[in-house]
Amino acid sequence: MSDRLKNVANYKTILRSVIAERPSGMGQRLSDALGKNRSFISQISNPNYKIPVPYKHLEDIFKVCGFSMDQREAFLEEYCQAHPKYAAYINEAEEAKDPANTIVLPKTGNKKIDDDIKQAVLKLANDMVNMYKDLKP
Repeated sequence: MSDRLKNVANYKTILRSVIAERPSGMGQRLSDALGKNRSFISQISNPNYKIPVPYKHLEDIFKVCGFSMDQREAFLEEYCQAHPKYAAYINEAEEAKDPANTIVLPKTGNKKIDDDIKQAVLKLANDMVNMYKDLKP
């Protein structure tokens, strides 16, 4: 299996797990939102099928399925690996979402260290937000 197909299978595995975590009927709600048959949803969420998730449906899928930020990041990382022609569009769209809440961290060249730093910064930011929420009257 090629690397591209492995990445497709990986992001489909994430999509499948998100759908499975949700209440029953999520596949049908997703089908309705995308204007597609239920079988289309089965195909794009099954890692055994080579059919990719169309780029134009990503935002609707994220909204309808209620992806967490971690799930979304993991999905998009695999998606960009599988479909590099969309990586620039995805990165621009993600950065444009809320620039007031964007922090650019320098890369160390070590993915594990970069991920650890990112998690530490996110934890600090979340802890600070929660601390200030507690101060509100």
